[in-house]
Order: sequence, then structure tokens, then C-alpha cells
Amino acid sequence: AFSLAGGIGDLDIVFLNLGEMDMATTFECSNPIEALKMTRLKSEMFRAFRRVVLEPERTIVYDINGDTMTIEGLGWESEGVARLVNGLGASFDPVRVNEPPLKGDTKEFTVVKGDPWGHDRDL
Repeated sequence: AFSLAGGIGDLDIVFLNLGEMDMATTFECSNPIEALKMTRLKSEMFRAFRRVVLEPERTIVYDINGDTMTIEGLGWESEGVARLVNGLGASFDPVRVNEPPLKGDTKEFTVVKGDPWGHDRDL
């Protein structure tokens, strides 16, 4: 993933190809409020969240680069999962979030709550 791209005087310039690195974080939690706190703590490692996928006992959050944060033990079968999905900014029907999906075993929601452009950049 590292490559040497030449130098300037006595300085060598090294570029890190972040495109080849997959960022993935997994943790276990069955409490939606604690899981939301953990996602907020770990969110600095990720870009803007784009999708939330609920499985029966797992939640996977995808950022704009496709990097994932997986929460084991909390899925669409879990009581209170609507609090987590809402806190992540996804659009969903809170009445039907715990119902089984019509097809397959996963439910996917798009994150619509936006942050200001460049909020995740340090200047």
C-alpha cells in the first residue's frame, strides 16, 4: 500500500494509497442507546454514513466509501432498534422496523440526514 514517489532535496515523499485499504469495525452490543454512543465515538474513522442494513441479529452501517461498521447482537428483531436507526439518520417507518422483511432476511435504509459538506475534514 506504500509507494515511494521520488523526493525533493533530502526529503522523500511517500504516498499511501487509501483506496486499497478497507476500513471495517465490528463490536457487540444489544442496547440500541449504547450502540448509538459507540457509533458516534467510532464515526471519526469513517466518512459520511450512507446506508444502514439490518439483519435479524446484526446491523451494518456503510459510509460513502463502502467502509463498514458492524454491530453484532442488534438487528431488526431487537427491541428498540428504531432508536439506533433514527440516530444514524436513516429514513424508515418506525412502526414496521421490527417486522420481518418481505423478501430475504435483510432490511436496508438510506441515510438522509446530512451533515454540512466537508464536516469530516480537518483544515
